[in-house]
Amino acid sequence: MLNVTNPLNNLLIDTDSYKDSHGATGAIHAFGQYPPNTTKQYSYIEARSGGKFDKVLFFGLQIYLMQYLSTPITMEMIDQAEEFNNAHGEPFDRQKWEKILSDHNGFLPIEISAIPEGTVVPTGIPLVTVTNTHPDGWWIPSWIETQLQRAVWYPTTVATLSKMAKNVIKKGLETSADNLDGLAFKLHDFGSRGSTSRESAALGGVAHLVNFMGSDTKVANIYAKTFYDEPMASFSLPATEHSSVSAWGDKSELHMFRNFLNQFGPKYKMLACVSDTYNLMNAVDLWTINLREEVRNWGGTIVIRPDSGDPTTIPVQTVQRIHQNVPGRSNRKGFLILPDSYRVIQGDGMNLKSTEVLDNNLIEAGISTDNLARGMGGGLLQLVSRDDARFAQKLSSISIENVSYGVGKNPVTDPTKASKRGEFYVKRLDNGEIVCINIVEATTRLKLNPTDNLLQPVWVNGKLVRKQSFQNIRDLSNL
Repeated sequence: MLNVTNPLNNLLIDTDSYKDSHGATGAIHAFGQYPPNTTKQYSYIEARSGGKFDKVLFFGLQIYLMQYLSTPITMEMIDQAEEFNNAHGEPFDRQKWEKILSDHNGFLPIEISAIPEGTVVPTGIPLVTVTNTHPDGWWIPSWIETQLQRAVWYPTTVATLSKMAKNVIKKGLETSADNLDGLAFKLHDFGSRGSTSRESAALGGVAHLVNFMGSDTKVANIYAKTFYDEPMASFSLPATEHSSVSAWGDKSELHMFRNFLNQFGPKYKMLACVSDTYNLMNAVDLWTINLREEVRNWGGTIVIRPDSGDPTTIPVQTVQRIHQNVPGRSNRKGFLILPDSYRVIQGDGMNLKSTEVLDNNLIEAGISTDNLARGMGGGLLQLVSRDDARFAQKLSSISIENVSYGVGKNPVTDPTKASKRGEFYVKRLDNGEIVCINIVEATTRLKLNPTDNLLQPVWVNGKLVRKQSFQNIRDLSNL
């Protein structure tokens, strides 16, 4: 449970300031902007069409629900929020919060429904819906937008980006490799140090692990275990860095490499070595000529890491230099595969575009992409924004004196921002296509079974009612 004495953990303060002026006049509200006697709101979150992606891999909601919404509000939190707003220049509708505390045990009377995490859906499909379960909380669906949208846009965008990279890498392997056995370890997360916070590293890092099993972002594994019951979601290996190489001096790189092999070789069968501290090709020669017999006798794999230069060409040259010193063989598709003792990882400058160009360059040179892994840091966890997938949460239905009306925006200056109206049913058709249908049509004209709706309740009145495992999410992502 959160330490509620810390204002940073106060649910009431964790919203956009202006939303505290939104309420409505009525039995428990002193002021507001919505129609009087409003009793219900229904909002949805979607990745709108027209962004960088035509599909998104939904992920991350369960983390937010368990980490934040599971803590009930307290009188101390109400007092704290009122004091904050008075100093901040925003009104504070104390009555409605006291009603939540006294009549709902401090839990928000809302129902959050969502498609299963791990589902890949076209843009324009509702991913999450939120509505109130009691008239006391009619205002919450719009008020909680700040938290709820933030909870899903970032991990979903990272998971989607990672999934797209997986598709690019898979395509290269299908062209040039004998099998896809190593696909889960072909993109390694190096992004923790480039993230804006530990939480963003954990959230983005665990989103990447929906698709891959290689990562140096340790906190991502803690999230996978804490919120999705996954004992260990990713794996890593001993690796050098420039400091541990340069500490030996520029005349002792060979001694450093030999020490590295002797220290870790007895226990580990795969080691990674950054090799551009001085001269990349000289370092390749050290591993493949000077240390060739020691590596061979060891029986493991040295992963040589170029870390500078053009990321789309230097790894190709690195594979060719290794092959020159320690000849490889042709695989069943006629592409060069290095001896098992040597592989390459490119960890600098990797993004979707450079990954695709690098794979194409390898294939054009007759080299299997199976020789290579990639590491991605800022391009994976940091260089994303809410606009990449055009995430938005919009009010689509409102009830006034218990009569429901479909509502939405439709700006003439940008029709792509038009929002949906009504309440929604998301269904996977027999051909695999996922579609969104207005709930009125779904229950009357089309007579669809409510259990077929992918939008199922996950959170009701302070309780998680559907919990997914990480393995289940991974399985869904591969459908």
